[in-house]
Amino acid sequence: MGYQEDYEMTIKTMMSEDPAIVLGSPHGEVHVQQLRGKDVYVCNWKQVSGGKMRRCRVYAHTKRDALRRKVERIREIAIEEHNPEPQPQTEKTRTRGTKGTRSNPTVSMFLETWLKGDKNAGGDSKRKYRNNIEAHVLPIIGNRFVKRLTSGDIDNMKKRWDKDSLGHSAQWHTWTTLNTMLNYAVRKNIIVRNPMLGCDEKPRKANPTAARDNLTIDKRTDIMWGVLSWLANPDCPMHRHWPLIQLMLLGLRRSELLGLPCDVIDGKNGVPQFVIRQQLKQKEGGGWYVCNHLKSHHEERRFQMHHPYDAAVHEAIRQRNEITERLREQGRDDVYIDIMDENSKEVIGQCRLLFVREDGTNYTYNDYYQIWHDVLLAFYRRGGGHPSDKLTRDEYWRPHANRHITASLLLRLGVPIEVTQTIIGHMSPEMTAHYQHVYAASKENATSGLGDFVYEQMKAHTLRKDFTVSSRSRQRSATQSRSASANAPTAPTGLSVTASSMDAVS
Repeated sequence: MGYQEDYEMTIKTMMSEDPAIVLGSPHGEVHVQQLRGKDVYVCNWKQVSGGKMRRCRVYAHTKRDALRRKVERIREIAIEEHNPEPQPQTEKTRTRGTKGTRSNPTVSMFLETWLKGDKNAGGDSKRKYRNNIEAHVLPIIGNRFVKRLTSGDIDNMKKRWDKDSLGHSAQWHTWTTLNTMLNYAVRKNIIVRNPMLGCDEKPRKANPTAARDNLTIDKRTDIMWGVLSWLANPDCPMHRHWPLIQLMLLGLRRSELLGLPCDVIDGKNGVPQFVIRQQLKQKEGGGWYVCNHLKSHHEERRFQMHHPYDAAVHEAIRQRNEITERLREQGRDDVYIDIMDENSKEVIGQCRLLFVREDGTNYTYNDYYQIWHDVLLAFYRRGGGHPSDKLTRDEYWRPHANRHITASLLLRLGVPIEVTQTIIGHMSPEMTAHYQHVYAASKENATSGLGDFVYEQMKAHTLRKDFTVSSRSRQRSATQSRSASANAPTAPTGLSVTASSMDAVS
């Protein structure tokens, strides 16, 4: 019996015992999906859990493993549904001094104050912050008063993390989140000094992605020049995606790029400007919408468009109008998407997106990654072909790395980091500096310029030194001549001055 027949028999047996175990599509076809440039097998299904319908999904590298993992997960959820573990009854004990006030809050209380009051963080970031603090900080120091926190408390918390074998990345993210919260407490005059400044050692996070970005910045940039030149040709088979890829090199995030409206060009003041003011977001229950603010909470980013960016935008508008006309010929209305407020709760309007599928619906994030993968693969295969349909690690890089390329190019052009920050859309120059990588040519020019400067200074210093030595030598000779003249016999009156005395005067 093959694994497919075995899987189907297992599902039928489980459903005969309890038909409510699996709803929707019980046989859950396995489909292949691209994940970070690699093929994976995915199983999706719906199942009742906790009295509610639950969307379930498993991943695997083979079809057999995907089906096996699905069966195992179905059993786990079914057991949890029919045999819930009893919650242990714990006595509520009050610890003296753990009830804070608004002026003297505990760490747990101040978490809510910080998340509500900090306007610099978006909704997604705040959810991550809350998860980090609630999972790894509040169980240890949640009842401590913020004003009484010491560096020793923080050091003991880190020792607890090490004892519990908390991962380096989780430690680093939690540490930075707590540090940000306590810095906010300093700004609000809750505490005078952040106690984390006196800690012995903070967690360190290895970042292999950043190291690889530094090593491959030259190679990736050279490939990007080739990709853009190839795509810009109207005869290119992937020419349709040229505007999308071209604007990646303007430093846009995926949500900003896919959320661009058709009226992205603003010419009200007589000078056409490219405006970034919204982003595409995914709803928690499924579906997509446009959020009317940016991740960095800037109202908008504006700058004049120059070639080739202006040509790419106009080409995108032309393609979008063709899709609209095609839908009209088919008797279908154009597709609009909802615009929601900053809290993503109320619909405040609708818009037509610039980058859409052939049927007028918006691109998803998976579409975005798939287009980038397909463009790279087609570029490598042009002319002579490619040995396989998969890109190697050296050939592929994530689309977000194109923001790094943009920031690095601006650094190479000598653009001030504050200006680069406004173009990229960062909240701090420190984040922009993290995105900037130094090109080999920039290093060569820098060392060459440094060498020329040092050589000129050394040469100028040598000339000044030679002049000084020569002057001092002449002064010593003059002094010695005067001494000799003073000791010589006095010349008779009326006689001319001797040659030696002339030398002394000179």
